Amino acid sequence: MFGVHYIQFFKTEQPPKNGSAASDISFATVKTIEDIPAALRTKAWDEKVFVERLAAGHYAVVGYWQETPAHISWLADDYLRIDEIGFEWRMPEGVGCIYDCRTLPAFRGKGIYPAALMYVCERTLGQQHRQVWIYCEKGNKSSLRGIQKAGFEYAGSVKSLTFRYKLVWRSDRKLKFLKS
Repeated sequence: MFGVHYIQFFKTEQPPKNGSAASDISFATVKTIEDIPAALRTKAWDEKVFVERLAAGHYAVVGYWQETPAHISWLADDYLRIDEIGFEWRMPEGVGCIYDCRTLPAFRGKGIYPAALMYVCERTLGQQHRQVWIYCEKGNKSSLRGIQKAGFEYAGSVKSLTFRYKLVWRSDRKLKFLKS
């Protein structure tokens, strides 16, 4: 019923310096539901949600480990609703946000997540984006390590309390750091 969230935000304005992914890892940018492998649609609501995201202009990055679907990340560059903090973010022009990243359990620990973040940054910074953002829960140590490996820098945090997925309280109602 109640949810307590401590979301940390990170951003980068530079393509990654850490080099590219291992040869076992490859990526594809996906703009249609048919191009998202069924193996990555693991939750009952994925099909509906994924179609809505694609219709809104968001796109997916699909990661493969030795040609097997292993990871999905999403990128928005105009509007994103962040349910955990009850915030609708209208991003300034030139800003993108990576969100809802998921690596299948069998493929965790292989460097796919940070490689996916680097893939997005390499292909968008300096072209369609001047900044790329990402966020995650403070306690998600695996995500935090991947974000740091990909070269993102801490930008700010927000605490919130939700009840039945509706915002009850948020620590920073203005979220000033997201307006850069």
